[in-house]
Amino acid sequence: MKKLLIGIMACGLFACETKTKQQVANDREGVVTQEMKQDQAPPFEITGEQVKSAFDEFLPTISEKRVLNTHDEKLDNGILIKIGDVDGDELEDAVVDYSLEPNMEDTGGGGNAIWEISGVVIYKNTGETIKQVFHSQEYGNGYLEGIENGEILFKVFEYAEEDPRCCPSIEKIEKYKFENNQLVKVD
Repeated sequence: MKKLLIGIMACGLFACETKTKQQVANDREGVVTQEMKQDQAPPFEITGEQVKSAFDEFLPTISEKRVLNTHDEKLDNGILIKIGDVDGDELEDAVVDYSLEPNMEDTGGGGNAIWEISGVVIYKNTGETIKQVFHSQEYGNGYLEGIENGEILFKVFEYAEEDPRCCPSIEKIEKYKFENNQLVKVD
């Protein structure tokens, strides 16, 4: 009987010791995991306000003293911002569609043949901040519609045979990918 009690007590001690080692290992792993989580900042989340601020800083370098076209009802005070992943890195980036009012040099001193100077700016989310990585002036006959599945969508307008010069009546969506720092049309 004594041998049986000693055997049970010994098994209990060894099991307890093994469990304690496992608990220690789990605790250490938990501490390391927790430390890693604390060391890693959450991914940088891009906001429309940050993009607007970055665009406001960039605008003087491209505007040539033109002002944003606030008369275009499709844009919010001359710009349209869409947020989404344009480069497949699972971080949300931003695309800005802007419209500038033409100046006297653009119109040749008068007339209304040129009613806007438009363009697109892409801001990449670096994980810590946003960085302007693309700019194209005179971009298309339409508006930024959105970002879906890594593609940048533009609503564009085309002329039907009977349309006057002012008013194209055909709307369609054109898709672009941002590849090698360029917008590439997707068929």
